[in-house]
Amino acid sequence: MGMEYIIRFEEQGVGLQLHTLTMGVFPTDEYNMLKCIFALMGDAVIYFLLALYIEGVFPGRYGVPKPWHFPLQFLFWCRHPSPKGKVQDNTFELPGHTADIEQPPEQLTCGISVTNLTKKYKGMDTLALSGL
Repeated sequence: MGMEYIIRFEEQGVGLQLHTLTMGVFPTDEYNMLKCIFALMGDAVIYFLLALYIEGVFPGRYGVPKPWHFPLQFLFWCRHPSPKGKVQDNTFELPGHTADIEQPPEQLTCGISVTNLTKKYKGMDTLALSGL
């Protein structure tokens, strides 16, 4: 529709300029190029929000999907930011385990396993990592 208006203004010899944005091609025409530009911007906003929603619900192979109704949840709109300067300690001790090591689930198979990892920097004789 916008290209048609540009072509019609060019045919009339006026061209599309700032003062012709609010004018219609014909005297009785209520639609103008400014309305077309606003419709295009509205479409862009709608498609952007739709893309954000689809990316949240269907994130792809490695993402974590959100529920289909995530924009309707309270926490989506009203998140409480963590206080600056304070670090929250979310670690806890289990009997017989350290806080930094998590035992792998027994029902799952190992996807990637790295054994005997070593790292030696150029020009150094000592190893940075040895048999990790």
